[in-house]
Amino acid sequence: MTGLKFDFDTGDLLLGSDGTFVKANIDSQCAALIAVSQVCRLTKPEIGAQIGTRIVNRPVGVVQSILAEARRMVEQDGGADVKIALDENNNLLISATYDS
Repeated sequence: MTGLKFDFDTGDLLLGSDGTFVKANIDSQCAALIAVSQVCRLTKPEIGAQIGTRIVNRPVGVVQSILAEARRMVEQDGGADVKIALDENNNLLISATYDS
């Protein structure tokens, strides 16, 4: 799916050098926004896993259930092939595909 690219470092939409919004494939970006946000869309306030604050200093079993919950939310939003996991260095890995 093509849309406006969100810059997670600045917390805002990404602007190009010409001052226009940057467009990109945003499939994994949509999944990431659902996973890390408390509320991702006003029309579906129940979708937003807020995993960043929920997985800190938690047992592995609890973390896995939170990540599974985030995967289900992305699937409810229309995402397919959803992957939300922590790698061996505890970096969050998020990817998904959406139909255009």
